[in-house]
Amino acid sequence: MYKKIKFWNKSSRIVYLMSMCILISIYSSCNDDLLEQSNPNLLTTQDFWQSADDAEFGLVGAYSPLSVIRLYGRILGLHTMLKSDAARPYLSGCCHNAANFTNVSSDSRNREIWQQFWKIVFRANQVIENVPNIEMDQTQKNHVMGQAYFLRAFAGFNLMNLFENIPFTTQAAETIEEILGATQIGPDQIRPILISDLELAKSLLPPSWSAGDLGRATSGAAAGMLGKVYLYNNDWALAAGEFEDVINGVYGNYDLVADYAQLFSTPDSDNSVESLFEIQFESNEAALWGEDIANVDRAAVYGMDIAAPGFTNQAATRVNQWVLDAFLAETTIGGEIDPRAKATLAWDYPGSEYYSLPWSEAVDVITPLVSGSEGTGVVVNDLVFIRKHLKFGDGISGPLSPNRTSNDINFKILRFADVLLMYAEAQNELNNTSDALAALKRVRDRSDMPEITETDQDALRQLIRNERVLELTFEGDRFQDLKRWGILTERFTPGDTNDLRFDGVAGDFDPNKHDILPIPQVDVDANPDVLNQNPGY
Repeated sequence: MYKKIKFWNKSSRIVYLMSMCILISIYSSCNDDLLEQSNPNLLTTQDFWQSADDAEFGLVGAYSPLSVIRLYGRILGLHTMLKSDAARPYLSGCCHNAANFTNVSSDSRNREIWQQFWKIVFRANQVIENVPNIEMDQTQKNHVMGQAYFLRAFAGFNLMNLFENIPFTTQAAETIEEILGATQIGPDQIRPILISDLELAKSLLPPSWSAGDLGRATSGAAAGMLGKVYLYNNDWALAAGEFEDVINGVYGNYDLVADYAQLFSTPDSDNSVESLFEIQFESNEAALWGEDIANVDRAAVYGMDIAAPGFTNQAATRVNQWVLDAFLAETTIGGEIDPRAKATLAWDYPGSEYYSLPWSEAVDVITPLVSGSEGTGVVVNDLVFIRKHLKFGDGISGPLSPNRTSNDINFKILRFADVLLMYAEAQNELNNTSDALAALKRVRDRSDMPEITETDQDALRQLIRNERVLELTFEGDRFQDLKRWGILTERFTPGDTNDLRFDGVAGDFDPNKHDILPIPQVDVDANPDVLNQNPGY
């Protein structure tokens, strides 16, 4: 069992000063008079990058936005976990507009994830530009640089998938004009940058870290992300090659943990042998909103958006019935329900509990709220809710419960099971059926599911896609999977409010705009000569 020691557990004051000195440098450069003055008490970019400690502190600043509430701590989940054909998010102003395809370019929830990913890019650029000039141990320097390359590529990959046309830059900006003047480019121009960064990260990073540095990017994380970049572009052979290296232990020894449920229900499996990269969370009693300061508010609070009514101060997010049906479509070799179902979903089955309450007692809390919002015809025992990621405690979870402010279970970004399924997908597209089936079997064996022997390429393709539902639902990739497979309109029927997605709830998917998010309007307005809004917004 791993002891959770976070990579940002360094001096929060220094990290804060490092971040602020960059901003001070930018704003002061806009005024010639300020440039002519020297303040001995002012920490500037030029003064900061002097030592190995500065390199490490600067790197921590690049990691820092990952776990804040405005990114993986909560808001990004509205755009990823809940924007899929599996979930039916509640309608609540701008909080769930992206998930319900009603967002506009001025929505704050849209702007927040844009800002946090750009912070990572901006700070990684600072590290990449300045650390080579620092006299320090070469191995340590390589590791710092490798992590910065990984983080820039990771943020860029997400920005490309979410917004598509972005002003991606690899230069460390020093003025407001440089930030605003970055050229807007599309995926065909962004992808080579990501590939180059991840290749460098692979070559510079170690395969593992000691206990005090668990959570930092590794060479395996870089290889897995590189394979994912290739897979998303249908570069099947290149993707298969990267995943195969991970599977064969070239970048460390990865494997599946024995208990699937433990990955999402307890911190005991954080940074496990199955993890290539995950967002580090720790328990926090304070409920500060989105602080980007080391050691401040590093708990996951997305429980409020995915918990059942009565167990959150929000409304209700439900799971569409087809997801449960997919889990119940076949039993284990021993004739039991697929164990992944009970780790992913909450519904009425023998012995079912919700926040340590028997289901029969939990529905007494849920029923009045669901019926009040959706009408008297709702039968709560027939409803399905999200279980994955929730840290169940004793009793009922209210608005200030540990579920909301102190969930310290890490969010798994990339794990070995996903690598196996992406490898199976790539090998099937290459007609390497035996390799695809072997990888698929390895995933299913953990859950005691029957072996798949299908050899027809089209049929096996669908079975691999189905397996991604069973293994990876609510881990954030479902919408992007549908998008890259070209079947968004099959799952989100334009003009039909009674489709798989909404099940009668208002909302309408427009294939000409909703495959990507709008660029925040405040950025477009600040730089209209360079930045164009995405189509439809």
